[in-house]
Amino acid sequence: SIQLPDGAFPAPDGVPYTFDTGQIMRGLCAALGDVDGAEAALRKACDWMLTQVAPNGQLLTPSTEQWTDIASDLIHTYALPPLAQAGKRLGVKEYEEAASFVLAYYKQQKELVPFNRLSHFHAYAMEALCEMGEIELARQGMADVARVQRKDGAVPAYPDVEWVCSTGVAQYAIVWYTLGERERADRAMRYLEKIQNPSGGFNGSYGKGAKYISGAEISWGVKYFLDATLLKQRAEGKHA
Repeated sequence: SIQLPDGAFPAPDGVPYTFDTGQIMRGLCAALGDVDGAEAALRKACDWMLTQVAPNGQLLTPSTEQWTDIASDLIHTYALPPLAQAGKRLGVKEYEEAASFVLAYYKQQKELVPFNRLSHFHAYAMEALCEMGEIELARQGMADVARVQRKDGAVPAYPDVEWVCSTGVAQYAIVWYTLGERERADRAMRYLEKIQNPSGGFNGSYGKGAKYISGAEISWGVKYFLDATLLKQRAEGKHA
């Protein structure tokens, strides 16, 4: 109902962001066959995303105003799996080809793989690489993360800080389960269970000097914790 006529989805400020539209495309892919109108909305969103592909393969966005100074263009890798999945599900080869073309651009960016930014945003790229079949690149990035994971399972929000981004830890657990590194993933999950608020939610960050939405519960922390929990149960042979 909020989709714009050109197929994009607006942020709260009314301006569309390519990353946000990609997130909604993930939901639309999951809703295919179950929700009326999902297919038409997904096709429109994919067609719009193609208009954001630059000639060199970079994925553009109409605005970056709400990114502040902690996000970067590298999060756009996370918009590629739903574009590729939509191509497969809808039988539109152009979507799959565009996702591969854009991925090739980001694979050339030397800053993509290293853990050199907020864990939450680095983890977007690691999960996207896994989803796009770039397992070895994901392993390289996660090797950086493994080096700074603490005994209690926590991963610092940045390699050189003490505080922790809860969402980043949950996302890293997802990637570790995906890569078959269950011990590290389980440790991350035990840490999250320890810091989980009595409400069941998670603040954006914890610890001395925490700077990522430390004073409020955020929905995306819970979302990735639940995703990781599902993978944990599957790793343990449980059905969820």
